[in-house]
Amino acid sequence: MTRTLVVIHPGAIGDVLLALPAIQRLRAKYPEYKMVLAARASIGVFLLNCGVVDDWISIEGTEITDLFAGCVSSRWFDDVLRRCDVAVVWFKDEDQAIRRVLERYGVQQIRIGSPFDAKWKARHQSDLFLESIGYDEVCPLDDTRLELPAEIIQQGRDCLIRHGIRPGQPFVVIHPGSGSRFKCLKPEILAETIQQLQIHGKQTVLIEGPADQEAVEALCRLVLQPIRVIQGVDLSTVAGVLRHAQLYIGHDSGMTHLSAVLGTPTLAIFGPTDPARWAPRGSHVRVLREIPCTCVSWEEVRRCDEKRCLAIRSPTMMETCVTLEELAGSCL
Repeated sequence: MTRTLVVIHPGAIGDVLLALPAIQRLRAKYPEYKMVLAARASIGVFLLNCGVVDDWISIEGTEITDLFAGCVSSRWFDDVLRRCDVAVVWFKDEDQAIRRVLERYGVQQIRIGSPFDAKWKARHQSDLFLESIGYDEVCPLDDTRLELPAEIIQQGRDCLIRHGIRPGQPFVVIHPGSGSRFKCLKPEILAETIQQLQIHGKQTVLIEGPADQEAVEALCRLVLQPIRVIQGVDLSTVAGVLRHAQLYIGHDSGMTHLSAVLGTPTLAIFGPTDPARWAPRGSHVRVLREIPCTCVSWEEVRRCDEKRCLAIRSPTMMETCVTLEELAGSCL
């Protein structure tokens, strides 16, 4: 009977992708094990379809809620844990409830710890995930890639066709939102960049997530030419779209990390968050930040009206876009 390796990660897509190097190391170290990921449902389905994991369970489901409470009520999860030899939990377990359950099931190797714990020494978040599972190393610049299956690539192509982008037609994807509006450029700056891209013959496509409606509407009001907006699609379709793009522009967000791990030339805009810790990595990634943020807390970030860290000019963004396109083999 196949033994299992269970990984529990409660984060959003960007946080999970930052853990991808660590997940890949676990996969390589235990190739004979069935890897079961406990994560948000959309992430679990996507990574299963990409072959990163062998099975998944929803972090929002009763199985994991029960585990956090110190018990297991699902027969399926009970079977997974009975066959489990290795468990990695990227979550605080202050009352040791999770550890006690895993030990009761006889799990031999248990690593439980939040990547935000002050005891870790690494600086970048990907390296913190690696350190938390015992790897004292820095993840190489271009080490992390996510290969999409043909079905997802076709999903992205079909979505683009429905939105008027022909196969082979160059286009730029822009994600105007993020997990917080305080991490985003002023819409006027993005609008000016979009207009410059359009002048250079680039089609522009906006990705609108569940919390991005206000940001997308602001851009559509400011840009003279109509903009194609992709909304209401699942994570796999978004990944397929990004895989076809010639360039991606976004803030510190899950979409930006997704673009980077797919190998798409990526311009990542950073402001109050520290790119030395949170930026995606890769020779195809460029990070822009005007000056280091001086706010000492998120409360101060919310009160800050000046936002000098995000005072990036559109010409600077266009210069970076040209550099990225040249690296990818085409030029604006």
